[in-house]
Amino acid sequence: MRALPLLSLIALLLASSGALAAVQVTLKGSALVTGARITLADIASVQGENAAALGVLDLGPAPLPGYSARISRAELERTLRSRGLAWRLAGENAVSIERRAQAFDARQLVAVAEEQLRTHLAASHSRVELQLAAPLAELQVPAGKVAFTARPLAAGLAPRRRMQVWVDIAVDGAFARAVALPFQVRAFRPLLVAARDLQAGALPDCTSLVVREDDVTALDGPAAPLACGAVRGRLKQSLAAGAPLLVSALQPELAVAQGESIRLQLQDGAIVLESRATALSDGNVGQRIEVRPAGASGTVRAEVVGPALVKIN
Repeated sequence: MRALPLLSLIALLLASSGALAAVQVTLKGSALVTGARITLADIASVQGENAAALGVLDLGPAPLPGYSARISRAELERTLRSRGLAWRLAGENAVSIERRAQAFDARQLVAVAEEQLRTHLAASHSRVELQLAAPLAELQVPAGKVAFTARPLAAGLAPRRRMQVWVDIAVDGAFARAVALPFQVRAFRPLLVAARDLQAGALPDCTSLVVREDDVTALDGPAAPLACGAVRGRLKQSLAAGAPLLVSALQPELAVAQGESIRLQLQDGAIVLESRATALSDGNVGQRIEVRPAGASGTVRAEVVGPALVKIN
């Protein structure tokens, strides 16, 4: 035989016992509930035969800690009537309901968030320093077994001076609330820095750059490649000794610079003639620029084909 719903079973039990008129429900003025749901026994005194069966009647979700709910006597009457239950109702006109709460050790919450952030940054940084950016407000959660789970950070998220980690708090396996924890961050890794003061227009190389561990959250942009031999370009502005070299600080090096003495080639069949010339403008490979051949007063147009090299086609 299929099991009867709980409320139908309650009604049958009360009817079969002849106690329909004997159940006295007295509404409280206030109630403190422990579970996630409000029952009749939480908010009222239920007396009479089979009172325990009626006391488990579910009246809805309990409020979160710090909040309250209200059930009026009229609302309770409608609920009981809609379920075909017999009762005598007395007591207060309404009940104010709060959820039993518990405090917890906030250090556990911070530790979970810090570990998540440290793990995220440690993969690409030699050293990470974290400090909680603001004190946590007093937090309470429903009574029960508390568990913390830090949310993963977005893949590839670059370190910043201030970062936050969201932590979900569960009680008895059910989600209770989420908390965002802000951190002050310092993330270190090896960087190329100026070995001495470098002037604007200089070509930084392995003789003027050294490797030093530094905090990347203090940088204004991406750092230059760590291999000094891979650095290409001139400095757009001066760089003080010890300052990190950024990609944005480099002006891409031109194949030919204005005023530079360059090689000028002229091909005649299988024969290539080469002379010297002066570039009259900047140019990169593939561009055509005006050049003045050595000893000539006029100019010719030539194609840039390599560093300090142009060719007349």
